[in-house]
Amino acid sequence: MSNSAPKERDAFLARAEACLDQGLYQMAQDLARDWLNRFPGDTEAMIVACHAWTRMGRLDRVMEMLREVDTMLFELSRIYARMGDICQRSGMSREAATFYRKFIALNPDAPLNREISEKLAELADTVGENILPAEETDADGQEVVSGFQTVTMAELYLKQGHLDMAENLLQEILAKDPGNAAAVSALERVKFLLNDRKEKTRSLRQRAALMDELARWLKNVDRTGSHAR
Repeated sequence: MSNSAPKERDAFLARAEACLDQGLYQMAQDLARDWLNRFPGDTEAMIVACHAWTRMGRLDRVMEMLREVDTMLFELSRIYARMGDICQRSGMSREAATFYRKFIALNPDAPLNREISEKLAELADTVGENILPAEETDADGQEVVSGFQTVTMAELYLKQGHLDMAENLLQEILAKDPGNAAAVSALERVKFLLNDRKEKTRSLRQRAALMDELARWLKNVDRTGSHAR
């Protein structure tokens, strides 16, 4: 923007707000559209347009603009994924993990998250410690769900073998969003793996008990044979 643009922008916003207050939604829309043609991406102008469209019953236009906003946010946030790659190649594992986590937090449903999660898992193996974020607490010391606690985060816990942590996280997600189909599906998979682990543990215990019993039986047989001789 030029040096005079801030004053011009203030004038535009004042006029647009006046139109909205007076119910002149078509005029407010036209003002916002003209401004966005000159200065694409202006947040306040986009809000004016969405306000006008909502009042005009044009929710389709609102959703169209919000999809554009989602695309803009995704493109801007890709810098975190790229910085993660740069830090990873530079041997800065913890910094790379921080950038990757930031990208996932901003884009919890992005297709790229699976690839980023795999990179996080590799980093965890490389540094030999848990690089996942610690549980956050509020002023009273109670655990709270962070913005990064997503299904993708649970998938990462699962990949690292932290089944109990994955189960707890998914239950917290579903407590806030019971209709989250991805979380429901992931929780079912985690419970299956937990049950499978319990069954294997039970089987190993039974086998150990059987071996102990067999060892005692053989010892008794050997003792009986020794007495017979």
